[in-house]
Amino acid sequence: MSNYHFVRVNKDGQAYLGYNDNRIVTVGETITVEGTPVLCQHGLHASARIIDALEYCPMGNTALCRVELGGTIIHDDD
Repeated sequence: MSNYHFVRVNKDGQAYLGYNDNRIVTVGETITVEGTPVLCQHGLHASARIIDALEYCPMGNTALCRVELGGTIIHDDD
């Protein structure tokens, strides 16, 4: 199932994660997080609907990513 996530884009066009993570995002590369996910505290997030992802879109230069989730997934209402 595809999900959606916005990433920040720097002046050189490089996409990177927000929320003080700052890892570079590369198309086709898997990004992981160690430990147990905790909703809105620890882990990576994505939205099933683009309209929901817009709520989390950072200000400034961004790119919309279609992502696949795996591992432990915690669902919320958006």
